[in-house]
Amino acid sequence: MFGSSTFRIVAGLLVVIILAGAGWIVFRQTQQPEEVEPTGQTIVVGVGSVETKVTSTGTTVIGKLADINFGASGVLKEVLVEVGDLVEEGQVLARLDSSQAQLRLEQAQSTLRVAKLNFEQLTSPASEDEIAAAEAAFESAKAHLEDLLAGVSEE
Repeated sequence: MFGSSTFRIVAGLLVVIILAGAGWIVFRQTQQPEEVEPTGQTIVVGVGSVETKVTSTGTTVIGKLADINFGASGVLKEVLVEVGDLVEEGQVLARLDSSQAQLRLEQAQSTLRVAKLNFEQLTSPASEDEIAAAEAAFESAKAHLEDLLAGVSEE
């Protein structure tokens, strides 16, 4: 198939390539590795706390999420913490505008005073003048009603 001269050339090239590859392998194995100078900083090790600062990019996940409740509704007046601040249980985080709550408190106190006066008035004995005035008002209302009823029935 091949002429004898072509076969000899191909066989010779193969022998040269094999010898070159074997020579390269032997050469690399006999070479001494280069001494690499260590880089960095040498630190003496001791017992203590280790602090590490890591800088990275990516998505963060909230460690703990908490609902906050003021116990009352209203307008936020002041926020005492910033996003990312560490807070402790019981720490005041924000304040509501208390002017509306103060107004409602004053109205409730006024309503309580009126109810107390009405209660005292109902539980204390009436004077003779108060009884006479109530009887006169009753008789007057009764007479007015009778007049109205008489006028309706005549028509």
